[in-house]
Amino acid sequence: MIQILLIYYFSKAHYNNALNHERSKWLYAILNIGVYVSGAIAGVLISWLVLFFVFEIDILDWPSYLLDVMGIPMGALASWLLLNFLKKKWSYEVDDSDLLDDFE
Repeated sequence: MIQILLIYYFSKAHYNNALNHERSKWLYAILNIGVYVSGAIAGVLISWLVLFFVFEIDILDWPSYLLDVMGIPMGALASWLLLNFLKKKWSYEVDDSDLLDDFE
């Protein structure tokens, strides 16, 4: 349930960011879902590799909700990084359409 709330929160933030910068709103909201899920999968894989090879703990016998909990921070971090990257990228873009109007 927490993952659904985080996906909604970050997708809403991406939607509003795209709306403010006149971009495709739904594209970036859906892109966020893919980024969150891939970040969560990467978080679970990294956690598994560290626990298995460094601490020699086999987590395959653990309940599945613990694997979900291990993926939450990485998925949220991936969504947050994408949001901040797009905010900075779009805030520095200059509208060149009125530059030629100054010469007339």
